[in-house]
Amino acid sequence: MPASFPFPDQILAALEAAPDALAGLARLLRKPQPGAADGVTVYAGDDAVERTRSIWRTLEFSGARSTAFQSLAMAEATCEAHRRKGEIPLIVVVSRRSRPVLLFPAVVGRARGLRGVRFLGDPLIQYGDVLAAPDATPDDFATAWREISSPRHGHYVHLRKVRADAALAPFLDRAAHVVATHRAPYRCLESEAERCSRKAKDLRRRRRRLAEYGDVAFRILRGNHVADALHAALSRKRAWLAGRGLSSAVVGDPDWEHSLYRLSAEPRGPIRLAAAQLVIDGKPAATEIAIEDGRRWCAFLGTTDPAFARGGPGHVQIDETVAWCAAQGYAEYDLLAPADDYKRRIANSGVEVRDYALATSLRGNAAVSALRAAPAVKEGLARLPVGPRAALGRWLRALAH
Repeated sequence: MPASFPFPDQILAALEAAPDALAGLARLLRKPQPGAADGVTVYAGDDAVERTRSIWRTLEFSGARSTAFQSLAMAEATCEAHRRKGEIPLIVVVSRRSRPVLLFPAVVGRARGLRGVRFLGDPLIQYGDVLAAPDATPDDFATAWREISSPRHGHYVHLRKVRADAALAPFLDRAAHVVATHRAPYRCLESEAERCSRKAKDLRRRRRRLAEYGDVAFRILRGNHVADALHAALSRKRAWLAGRGLSSAVVGDPDWEHSLYRLSAEPRGPIRLAAAQLVIDGKPAATEIAIEDGRRWCAFLGTTDPAFARGGPGHVQIDETVAWCAAQGYAEYDLLAPADDYKRRIANSGVEVRDYALATSLRGNAAVSALRAAPAVKEGLARLPVGPRAALGRWLRALAH
């Protein structure tokens, strides 16, 4: 039977959601669309990032639209963590006239006995997207999506932290289901005139209190100097989370923490780690670990020394960091999702961030249902006392693997 036989789309969709053999038949029967991409190549396995390095660089140099979280540098820093967890990198490349126009960086993992496809670098990356050349078309996105959502790879697809302005967002709005919505607040730094008048009285009071402890100074650390600050910040954050019966997918996980250390070792293309510190008599009172994404400063992890808590060093450190970023020509001080109260007080703008999911098999429907319920479960956990919250959190994490 010729591959272009015009089977109805409803029949083909049903076949594609069926077991692997029938899904393969559906791909043979589906009629090619006019103007579609002329080639799709799938790279799967531990060496997938290595094998696509030249393609990645070609797209980055051609001005492909994405955030630095989709950079080759981030992929190289995180792929080892995936391998250690038994997860398989899956890179889909779409080409037209032998030129790559779209790269979809994904990984296949397993939870609750089901295979799931998510963005490469998740949970460390703070925004999910693809690398898309300026001339990438809707057909190119559809071609990549057909491969990413194939039942061959997983029972479901779960793509988190997609900004409303991401290249992939308009396509996912049509092709997948929104399972969670967040807001990433940020401070637009193009005009920082408001800084001096906004909460100036409160900040002056905090500065006076901190001065009682000793000489107050502010500094930015980069390169090899970041590692020590990162080590101290992670240690303090682990203790803070444990004391509240909370957990983090990154902090406290040796594999993902190692990825952060890799990012801090040296500048890695468009992305690097930096630290902003408020120090009192040379001792860090507040530390912010940031992921620099071009002209965007992403406030990834913040900690304070309880010894200086009365003076509110975190507030002063953020104020100093915002002023420094504005002076350096950064466009945004990004506080990242979720939009906690203290973030909203600092921000003057924000962007919607969505999590998407799609079942690619009957078994995958259960996973998508669980993902839909996850925000409500998380909110319920937050209301529990520390002891029950910690115990239930450990049980849920064990159940997920």
